Amino acid sequence: AIPNQKVLHHSTLISDQPWPTVTIEVRVPDAIAEHEIAERLREATLTAPWVTPCADVRCAPVPARPKHWVVETRVFSATMRSELAAHLPLRLAPTEES
Repeated sequence: AIPNQKVLHHSTLISDQPWPTVTIEVRVPDAIAEHEIAERLREATLTAPWVTPCADVRCAPVPARPKHWVVETRVFSATMRSELAAHLPLRLAPTEES
């Protein structure tokens, strides 16, 4: 058993979102127009099977690195970060239709 004093002396973070937030830096292909990048990253993130339902996706450019963007979202497990990091560049790759 844990004494009440120990419980009361520590902060407890409670969230209605139990899944971890991950941040991934992505290099965006040159073929994608600047005004399309955020929407394409958001779409690629939301279609990934590792991203939680109703996940909030934040995309922002990395100021010191042209064509590099940071994506922040929630995944089912922190171990899925690498899968998502590998998935995003593949989804942004130019297709024959582009």
